[in-house]
Amino acid sequence: MTTQRASLTLFLVILGAAVLVGCGPSTQTPPRTSSALLEDPVALDARIREDLTAIRPQVDEYFQRYGDLPERLPALRDTPDGVALMESLPRDPWNVPYLLRRIDQDVVIYSTGPDLIVGSEDDIRMRLSFADVVREEPPVDEPVPVASEPKD
Repeated sequence: MTTQRASLTLFLVILGAAVLVGCGPSTQTPPRTSSALLEDPVALDARIREDLTAIRPQVDEYFQRYGDLPERLPALRDTPDGVALMESLPRDPWNVPYLLRRIDQDVVIYSTGPDLIVGSEDDIRMRLSFADVVREEPPVDEPVPVASEPKD
């Protein structure tokens, strides 16, 4: 009876350890923003503008590759040809992914701000205009006249 009890106890200890390991903190937890940054509006605004500016090259690359603007930020990760321009979606200081919306030939990248509400007064936005960008088309081959053979 004591052998069965010891085996059951060992089983329960191993099962409990497995459950605790499985319920532990994820190794992929997004980084938290320090409370000092959240309390300093100037530093907070600078951090968000820096993040938004860092997204611009991927939008440019998307435009160059596909000849169109992305409709949403995940399009930079989930591209038509499967070659991601971003591995993960960047998050704002409130741990919310930044948003991207296409409006005609412009792209607006933004954070919803501390209230987490889209379109409210505390949103921080950056508008990128592509209206003046002309996509170069490959040159059309002009037909080359064939020299006629001299007639005798």
